[in-house]
Amino acid sequence: MSNGEEEGEKSVDLHASVVPIMAEPYDDNTFFLGQNGLVDGPSRVQLALLASTKAESITVHDLKPSLFTNSEEISRRLTTFPRVHEDHSLFRHAYIELVLQWEGKKRNPNPKAAVLLVIDMQNYFSAMAKPILQNLQTTIRLCRRVSIPVIFTRHCHKSPSDYGMLDEWWNGDLILDGTPESQLIPELDDVRAGHQDHVVEKNTYSAFRGTGLEEYLKERDIQEVIVTGVMTNLCCETTAREAKRNPNPKAAVLLVIDMQNYFSILAKPILQNLLTTIRLCRRASIPVIFARHCQKSPSDYGMLDEWWNGDLILDGTPESQLMPELDDVRAHQDHVVDKNTYSAFRGTGLEEYLKERGIEEVIVTGVMTNLCCETTARDAFVRGFRVFFSTDATATENEELQEATLKNLAYGFAYLVDCSTFDQLPFH
Repeated sequence: MSNGEEEGEKSVDLHASVVPIMAEPYDDNTFFLGQNGLVDGPSRVQLALLASTKAESITVHDLKPSLFTNSEEISRRLTTFPRVHEDHSLFRHAYIELVLQWEGKKRNPNPKAAVLLVIDMQNYFSAMAKPILQNLQTTIRLCRRVSIPVIFTRHCHKSPSDYGMLDEWWNGDLILDGTPESQLIPELDDVRAGHQDHVVEKNTYSAFRGTGLEEYLKERDIQEVIVTGVMTNLCCETTAREAKRNPNPKAAVLLVIDMQNYFSILAKPILQNLLTTIRLCRRASIPVIFARHCQKSPSDYGMLDEWWNGDLILDGTPESQLMPELDDVRAHQDHVVDKNTYSAFRGTGLEEYLKERGIEEVIVTGVMTNLCCETTARDAFVRGFRVFFSTDATATENEELQEATLKNLAYGFAYLVDCSTFDQLPFH
């Protein structure tokens, strides 16, 4: 959690609601729940949620009666987390409707770093927009009261040749610039009067794509966006997805983990993406640090010896050297960290080195995704650094391990990025 987030948290009563859940075991030890009757692998709605949930009533639709006892037993087990965890077979292939009441937390925007985006409140969408108009006007006034700037977007096309893929989906039913339908609805005039609000014109779902909005926000040190307007599932959602946090070139460093000859076979499939990432980071003036995994002697193996039976990398051997394919993108001033365990922070002085230079963010690339890269990312997080983790410039033994790490880190440790992320960073 970044600095200052806890200050804005408040308890929110979500009230009683019927939540359909399909329950299935994910593996022998972990039990996951999928929303809306769908099992989607490791879901965000996990059994742990029910551990702190007050279940007021339960209806069980028994698809396999032989696996069930009765509703009272299920109700008792749902409110007794360890018992559920131990006997997940009780709920296998069960469709359960729960009436739940719980307290969640929300994070409030930081007025010093936020902007309000009002998406496509135009005459074309007036019928759809009117039911939310009062709430939107209130939101705008409250944001102005705390000095949060407001930006309006208009969806419009200069000509039919500008329709792009939208024409295929909407059969030409699009908004031409200069028509009455393209104008912001007049009901917004009162909250716009006297203000020089920025207006973004866009020709696709995202308010960021090809509009210069990202650069506009970064120049003003905006770090948070509040999305309002229409349509929720198209332009609002797409804009929200594209507003994800990207590295700040003024506060970030690129960590290249263990790209050594020992790991060359594992590393070669990601080599081009890694080289591209390094070049794009240098273009944005993000410093690059290389980490080498090596042991000075067998007495230095530690716990790794127990796991890898002595198959480790001794310093000074060819296997310990960085791959020659990196020579073209390495600079003589690049800092190199020698480590003897999974984390690039453990006993290396890296934390002190970064903090002395005002570094607040780390971008993790290299190998192996699920060992040194993941451990370094987690260690960076608990030491107070914001973490970005590359999806296409990290590698490990198989796709299953790669995906497991990405899912775990994205759940609460790191922002996932790829080459395209760095291509969007401003030049320095």
